[in-house]
Amino acid sequence: MIIKICPCFLFFLFYSFDPGQNIVTLKIGASKCNLLIHKKSGAIASLISLHDNENTGVNAYKALGKDFKYNLLELKHTGNKLIAFRLSKRIYKIDPNRIFSDIGIRKTLIMHGKFSTAALQQVRQFRTMLLKLYSYRHTHNYIISLHNNTDNLFIYNKYEFWVIIGFLIYLAGSFFIYIYANQLDPKFIYNYWFLTNIFYIIKNVLFAIGIHTYVKNDRKNMSIKISALI
Repeated sequence: MIIKICPCFLFFLFYSFDPGQNIVTLKIGASKCNLLIHKKSGAIASLISLHDNENTGVNAYKALGKDFKYNLLELKHTGNKLIAFRLSKRIYKIDPNRIFSDIGIRKTLIMHGKFSTAALQQVRQFRTMLLKLYSYRHTHNYIISLHNNTDNLFIYNKYEFWVIIGFLIYLAGSFFIYIYANQLDPKFIYNYWFLTNIFYIIKNVLFAIGIHTYVKNDRKNMSIKISALI
C-alpha cells in the first residue's frame, strides 16, 4: 500500500505482525529512517520519540500494554540521538527534536557540522512529511514528546560518589594503624605500614575517576545548555 503525502515523496507503509503497529519509511537526502506507529484503540493522545538512543520511555510504554490509551510514534534511524544523512556527497547531522522551526533547522545543522541551503530544504521536507503523516493518522490535539537520560539514574555517574568512596576506603583501611601508631612497637607498625600506601593509592585512583566524571558531566551540561538555546 502506497500513501502519497506530497508530490515529491512517497511513503511505503508496511504492516508488521503486531496489528497495532505500522512502519513507515521516511527519506531525507539519500538516507532513510523508519517511523514506527504504535496505535491504541481509543487513544486520548500521542507520544512521540525522536531520539533513537533514548529507549527507556519506549520500553516502559510497551510494558504498559493495551490499557495504556496513548499512541506512540517512534523514529528509528541509526540508534543515535542525531540523524545523519548524505546529500551531494556530504554528510549532514541534525537533532530531530530541533527541526520544527526553520531557525531550529539552521542552528542544528551548524551545531553538528555543516550547513547548506539544500540541506535546509531537505530537512524542511522531512519535517513536513513527519507532520503530515502525524495529522493523517491522528485527529486529537495532544502530542507528548518522550525523552529520557538514563545515565542520570545511576549514582556512579556523580563525581561525589567516587570522592566519598575514596575517603571511606582510605579511612577504613588505615584507621586502626593510625590510632595505634603511638602504642605499638615501631617494628610491628612498619610491617603493616604498606597497607596505608595501598589504600592511599586506591583513594587517589577513585579521586581521579571522580575528577574525570565531573569534567564529563560539566561538558554534557554545557551541551544541554547550548541545545536549549536552539
